[in-house]
Amino acid sequence: MGESVADLTWRLNPPLLQSGTNMRNRMKNRYLSRFILWLLLIPFSSWANDNLDLGIPARDGQLVNRTGYAFLYSEKHEQPLWVSYKLTKAEVQNKVAKRKDNFRLDPVIKTGSAILADYKGSGYDRGHLAPAGDMAWSKEAMSDSFFLTNMSPQVPGLNRGMWRILEEQIRQWALKEQELYVITGPIIRPNYKTIGPNKVTVPQWYYKIIVDYHQPEIKALAFMIPNRKPQKSLQSFVVSIDKLEEVTQLDFLNLLPKKVQVQLEAKVNLSQWKLPATKAGQPDKSKVSKSEAETGGKYWISSTNKRHNSTCRYYQKSKGRLGNKDEGVACKVCGG
Repeated sequence: MGESVADLTWRLNPPLLQSGTNMRNRMKNRYLSRFILWLLLIPFSSWANDNLDLGIPARDGQLVNRTGYAFLYSEKHEQPLWVSYKLTKAEVQNKVAKRKDNFRLDPVIKTGSAILADYKGSGYDRGHLAPAGDMAWSKEAMSDSFFLTNMSPQVPGLNRGMWRILEEQIRQWALKEQELYVITGPIIRPNYKTIGPNKVTVPQWYYKIIVDYHQPEIKALAFMIPNRKPQKSLQSFVVSIDKLEEVTQLDFLNLLPKKVQVQLEAKVNLSQWKLPATKAGQPDKSKVSKSEAETGGKYWISSTNKRHNSTCRYYQKSKGRLGNKDEGVACKVCGG
């Protein structure tokens, strides 16, 4: 009688079959190795990106999700309708990237983004919606923040004053609260003006939403600030998220539980937040020198984006403007 396949296997390899535990361990290790390899092959951003944790306010445009922030680009207005990201305490503390002011068009926009010529000579700043200061934790995120798809035409008196102060305050809140979600964008009403060859829309207002979605105190704060040098205090521009949804026609926080969403959007509670004690449109004197507060900056930012200090032979001798130390590229002559 011939030998069966089972008998032959047993005779040729008895130790392997006698140890079912060894076989299971080997199979387990094999599958574990494959699983680890699979994890390594997944792009980090596909499973770790948290820019859209609170939802997507609208989809009528091109949605782009980057390392540091996500946004919905409007071809009609040549700027985002909203920008969203999470800011953590570790990110604020871990400053590994310096600002290089490498403003440029964004190649990922299918219809073409705004270009440098749109802003040149317009009288408006290229105002960040996702601030460069919030992206210093990553060289890639910092660089991405200077794509013109992250810009909107802001009046200098707003961009360099109250808007900057609010951005700095949000970083302070992130240090205290461990992590925050931030949503920012323009408010565009009828009869808006445009700038540049691509007709970039100049918004009449801007909004900013800050959400602390952690116990024991889940809370939110929202601002609606006019695109001009403000004549009132920052506190006077606090509104409900419901109000912002009414004027923008966007649906914020739509991934939160409905009850939580309703409560956060309807409520305005300033007692939960410590707002900076600054007067309308004025820099925070605790963080800015007296000369900088009076003149708008103690450095000269030339039209070629070079930063000169007051000892430099180019200081106020070329086309440019007064600015701060975190603007422009340091002059090689004076060191900026």
